[in-house]
Amino acid sequence: MISLLAAVLLILPGYAGAQESTRILWRDEPRQQLHINRDYINSSPEHIRAILAFLSTRAGTACQQTEPNVIAVDLNDPDLLEMGLADLFTPAKLACELTAGVGYDDQCSEEHIRFVKKWFRRDAAIFQELDSCARAAATDGNRTVFDLLEIEADAAAVTVRYTITQWNPFGTKTESFSDRYELQYDTLQRTAHEIVDSNMARF
Repeated sequence: MISLLAAVLLILPGYAGAQESTRILWRDEPRQQLHINRDYINSSPEHIRAILAFLSTRAGTACQQTEPNVIAVDLNDPDLLEMGLADLFTPAKLACELTAGVGYDDQCSEEHIRFVKKWFRRDAAIFQELDSCARAAATDGNRTVFDLLEIEADAAAVTVRYTITQWNPFGTKTESFSDRYELQYDTLQRTAHEIVDSNMARF
């Protein structure tokens, strides 16, 4: 009877032992287009989006640099003379797929970093890593990009496995990681972070 009950629990939706990984980012082949699971991100609770927002600071996801543009102004505007130079241009932005998916159109912007810090406010290691937020466009010779990211989540913890490739003019370094995050009411703590594979290739 006990073994039958255990078997039933294992197949019940939402039971911790029955959790499966969900791919968030992936490439069908190396160097090919990056796919993003927007449906999963859009339907995720805020703490999942906070984890993804943090991870997006570690590497690029098809990032595109937008240049500043001149703002159309009314020459008869009485406040025109009080405008500074910065008021006359839209700022340059780095638009990245994952960062945009969690709600921010500029990678590493103040709003993006503030959201991550709100959820990881008790995790000093995360705060330090935010200082090296990835700001390279997909066309840069020196860039760090995601190749794979998948999540396994239950009510109290989230396991994330991901692969990042660092590109430079001389070759690549690819590393795979496994992280664990624990949810404590309205804060997150990273409780595990390990490299599970690493290799280098020269051109």
